[in-house]
Amino acid sequence: MGKARLCVLSCLAVLLTICPALAAIQLEPVLTGLSSPLYLASARDGTNRLFIVEQPGRILVLQPQATTPTVFLNITSLVLSGGERGLLGLAFHPNYATNRRFFVNYTRQTDGATVITEYRASASNPNVAETAETQLLLVPQPFANHNGGMIEFGPDGSLYIALGDGGSGNDPGNRAQNIEELLGKILRIDVSNTSGSPPYSSPDTNPFFGSTPGRDEIFALGLRNPWRFSFDRLTGQLFVGDVGQGAREEIDIVTIGGNYGWRVFEGTLCTNLDPPLCSAGGFTAPIREYSHSAGRCSITGGYVYRGTRSSLPVGAYVYGDFCTGEIWQLLPATSGGTETLLLDTSLNISSFGEDEAGEIYVVGLGGTVDRLTIGTPPAGGGEGGECFIATAAFGSPLAQEVQVLRAFRDRVLLRHAAGRLLVASYYRLSPPFARLIAADETLRAAARGALRPVVWWTRLALDDPGVALVLAGGGLMAGALLLAFPLVPAAGAWYRSPTDRDGGRRWGEGHRSRCRGRCWASRRPSPRAPCSRTGGDPCRRLSSPRWPPFFLRPPSGGAPGSRRRPPLPSSRLSPSPGRSASWPLPTLPTPPTWPTCLPTGLPAAAV
Repeated sequence: MGKARLCVLSCLAVLLTICPALAAIQLEPVLTGLSSPLYLASARDGTNRLFIVEQPGRILVLQPQATTPTVFLNITSLVLSGGERGLLGLAFHPNYATNRRFFVNYTRQTDGATVITEYRASASNPNVAETAETQLLLVPQPFANHNGGMIEFGPDGSLYIALGDGGSGNDPGNRAQNIEELLGKILRIDVSNTSGSPPYSSPDTNPFFGSTPGRDEIFALGLRNPWRFSFDRLTGQLFVGDVGQGAREEIDIVTIGGNYGWRVFEGTLCTNLDPPLCSAGGFTAPIREYSHSAGRCSITGGYVYRGTRSSLPVGAYVYGDFCTGEIWQLLPATSGGTETLLLDTSLNISSFGEDEAGEIYVVGLGGTVDRLTIGTPPAGGGEGGECFIATAAFGSPLAQEVQVLRAFRDRVLLRHAAGRLLVASYYRLSPPFARLIAADETLRAAARGALRPVVWWTRLALDDPGVALVLAGGGLMAGALLLAFPLVPAAGAWYRSPTDRDGGRRWGEGHRSRCRGRCWASRRPSPRAPCSRTGGDPCRRLSSPRWPPFFLRPPSGGAPGSRRRPPLPSSRLSPSPGRSASWPLPTLPTPPTWPTCLPTGLPAAAV
């Protein structure tokens, strides 16, 4: 085991430590060819159908096991679509199975205002909606962006509505902090009675209900552009992904009456748009935020996983970035939870969605719907689904260190031929070492120690490639210098040996002199005289000379015996009696059969 440990640790220094998971998170294709899909939902009516929202104004329905959806509702003539406008949200009433009511959020064709309206499914055909609508809420929009768009029923049976701050940049009207405005807020309304005017009511527990200053519909404030929110099926907590201005993306757990800081704060950064308020207090910080490094630009809020197929850790909050296509999980789904990269996709992630069983789907603006699932590594990810070094060292394919290495593989190495060759070589060489590491806790600890600098540099390379490249170049130069130090004495020793400047010409003389020196203990000890074969000549035990290393080979020109040279002093060429020579002696590519000792009377010119 000791030799195995040494071998593993030495190989760790040169192997690229990128690890596909034993059971990798994958995207399982569900639909393609859609027109700018923005959302996916289920009716939770027991039919297991999926409903897909397309930005231009259609809602499609997909039956279980089907591969082609049909049109459920088409209101493209009412919808102003493009940019951040369009048909943006869909929510089914908790009693949809009996009352057939559902609600949509869209941008009105004539003026760009936000409309919250009610439709009903057909009584005769549950896969088609009636076209008659009941408008609940109309909110004028001063600019074309930051419309929000998400609507969903909460555990209390109320309809929650997300509205952006009205658009432009830095909230010029300070609407998100204005409690007399609906923009920049999460609203909560009761749609159980639509006979009044307006055709909804506000719960009396809303923070600004009744005589309290502020709009009755407001549930929480201080949001910039909440793009997708969801309720945890188990706890009822409201998770909101709020898109930042230019520095931070954030995840908030929104509670009644909470103020989430915009435009005073962007994430936890003071914007200096209202400097005195940064120290005033009264704001709720996000549970998670990330910067716009590595091309990230816009969060897409997701769901807390409560599915039954164990595709993800139960209780993990799943979310993504629209620009990079990265999908993360936060576990536990609280402040201080561990963020892990699940996938680095090429999608523009417009939304996530849930089916009735709680499984999570990924919606790509380019026209796709995929389900997050668990499976074996993809083709080329390894042979036989084996585990590799990083997973063995850190104990889980979802470990942060493993995810960093996988991100570097996908975003850097696999984009170049040399990188793909390196990854393929690693996949072939790594599994045996991984098995040894996984079986021995000491090796696992040593592997983790060896990999942490690699993970640190890889994370730096993803965030700041220039700095990482400089550090890598400096490390290579330092390694080359360290490697050269032990070679200098070796080169000097070889240069001072009998096989130095005259190369092959002196090599032949050195070998002959060495043989003569071996005969000093015989009855004819003269170093210049031929040796006798009698008396157990030790020259017979002389092995074939070895080639020196390629970087120490003698100069070209000359061959053994090509020119007779006077022998070197015996003090340099001959070892002590009874001891073998210590200097390295190179061989020829096709060495001749050298005599073990010189026969008596053989002319010197013939040697």
